[in-house]
Amino acid sequence: MKNKYCTYLCYAIMGLYAVSITIISPLLTYISNSFSVTITQAGLIFSTNFLGFVIFIFVGGALADICGKKKILLIALIGFSFALLALPLSPNFFILCVISGFVGGFGGIMESLVSSIIFEINPKNSTFHVNAAQVFFGLGALIGPVGAGIIVASGANWRLCYYITVAISLTTAFLFSKVSLPMSSKSSTVNLGELKRIFGDKKLMLICLCMAFYTGSEVGGWGWMSTFLKQGLMFSIIKSSVAVGVFWIAMSIGRIFCGRLILKYKTRNIMIILGFSSSIVTALSGLVSFEIAAWIIIILMGITYSSQWPLILDYGGKQSKTSSGMVFSVLVGFGGIGSTTVPYLMGLTSQFTNIHFAMASPAVLLLLVGLIFLFMKKT
Repeated sequence: MKNKYCTYLCYAIMGLYAVSITIISPLLTYISNSFSVTITQAGLIFSTNFLGFVIFIFVGGALADICGKKKILLIALIGFSFALLALPLSPNFFILCVISGFVGGFGGIMESLVSSIIFEINPKNSTFHVNAAQVFFGLGALIGPVGAGIIVASGANWRLCYYITVAISLTTAFLFSKVSLPMSSKSSTVNLGELKRIFGDKKLMLICLCMAFYTGSEVGGWGWMSTFLKQGLMFSIIKSSVAVGVFWIAMSIGRIFCGRLILKYKTRNIMIILGFSSSIVTALSGLVSFEIAAWIIIILMGITYSSQWPLILDYGGKQSKTSSGMVFSVLVGFGGIGSTTVPYLMGLTSQFTNIHFAMASPAVLLLLVGLIFLFMKKT
């Protein structure tokens, strides 16, 4: 019963984190107008957010192995709450980007440690529960952009979206402080030998590359989706926000479906299918020129992207015999590297070519994910 309560609370934290990052998509144009920057410059918010994600996550993984995962996760939740509060209070765009880095940093620690905790307290069915956590991530990612779109469409300031999220975050931190985690013993030092073994494992490094390629493609896809639909297909703010929500509904449905497939088929085989199919759908997204096609592509993107993140994470966790805290930090950290670079490169691509080509560009990375898993058995 204790493990079940801990697992559900971890699901809630994943949903909260999803809300915080996905509300950026419908708010991006409002933020750019508030600080008098171009939409491409506003895209730096994604980069600084995930840059902080990468920097914090490795430190968080090491500290979790020393101090305990609950203590570090609670500190991250509190820091995350105050960073979210400071973000809408930023006096200029530069400070906003710096604070966004702290939001991403604390959020990265949350995401990696929550995944690690779920993995550890559910040893008999870890793949199912890690995937289920991403279903809750999808739920938060649905609530975030749709809720934000409704708020700003009603005439309220975009900053209100962050104030509401702060209240939810502080409540979650309070509940988490009361829970007892049945975790394994702590380490007294940071074992650099473990980190060396992780980076020396060629197979694990290929899985880390897959995490970077996929996560960057996913964040770029939903991050620029609202802007793409408004500029390329003249969607309204409500309709473009709902589109991001539809993407996450399709993601959640895909994850629920894959959660059943996981019980029957090998993770590697599912990843091969998801990698190749998502590459095809992403390439087709650049050809969309009318509304009905856009909705179809958005749904197909959500379904084909669905369980790639949790499956890559769980597959990597099972390939290593080192500390789960450090392994998950490295894997999620590589995802942060992808999220830092790919969306920004998509923004530059849009500026120098067009937004249609930019939306289709991650297809190459997703194709590589499918190819790596296809040849993984030979590695």
